[in-house]
Amino acid sequence: MNKKIPLTQKDVFYGERIIYSQGNIQPRAVNRFNVGIDVLTSKFDFSISNVKQIATGYDWTLNNFLYVATWDETNYYLRRYNAIDFAVPVQDGYSVNIPSVTNIYGLALLYDRVVVIGTDSGGNKAWYYDFFLNYQPTETKTGPTNPIIAPLTSDGRNLFSLETANNVLRKYDGKNYTLLATYSWPTNQYSPTPNRLLCYDRKTFWAFDSSNGKIVRFQLNEQTEQITVVFTMLIPENVVGILNFKGTIYISYQQGQILTSVPMVI
Repeated sequence: MNKKIPLTQKDVFYGERIIYSQGNIQPRAVNRFNVGIDVLTSKFDFSISNVKQIATGYDWTLNNFLYVATWDETNYYLRRYNAIDFAVPVQDGYSVNIPSVTNIYGLALLYDRVVVIGTDSGGNKAWYYDFFLNYQPTETKTGPTNPIIAPLTSDGRNLFSLETANNVLRKYDGKNYTLLATYSWPTNQYSPTPNRLLCYDRKTFWAFDSSNGKIVRFQLNEQTEQITVVFTMLIPENVVGILNFKGTIYISYQQGQILTSVPMVI
């Protein structure tokens, strides 16, 4: 498909091989195994069941691995999968059981570690692991008065989570798990507040509203404390993650024991 179009809400598409671009760059649809081309568009699958949340890095240098939090009806696990060059992903042997956990809300990648947010018998906690997932967490922090109770994302240093009950976006210090700021969600732009904040990409957040089955993309101006909804997109799947692999956004959804990630290039 060879045409150039401006980026508007209705120009955003969900699918395996549909790409639109702006300016002087022609759209391209290529095979994921052609790693010499910088736009990779084929979907990829992982055999993973009971996914709670998935995450890649805010930074391209952290995107050689996919981190997954899962629940097998008995235990919670944090696993790392190899995704280098978009070859067929395989589990590379890194997996840890997160002990004594009663719930996991989500995980995110900071610039130097992986953080898992959840609860145990002592309350709300953040467990920190290095990128190689050594068996024991390197640190454990107790949550603040307003703990994260939903999927989260990171800009590398800070954690963000949407709190639908109060229609707010909360910002936390990533290393200390302390609340830094609260921003009002613009219900006049989009309602209800999305319940899954899943990706941060170049000053833009990606979220999922499971009640209406919509992807919601928005931006935050921290100086004015204003949130602006950029676009929404109806999607027929139950989204468990939105991944940023080297500049390509992948919508990831669970179908049985298979986690499928489909690219959306805008």
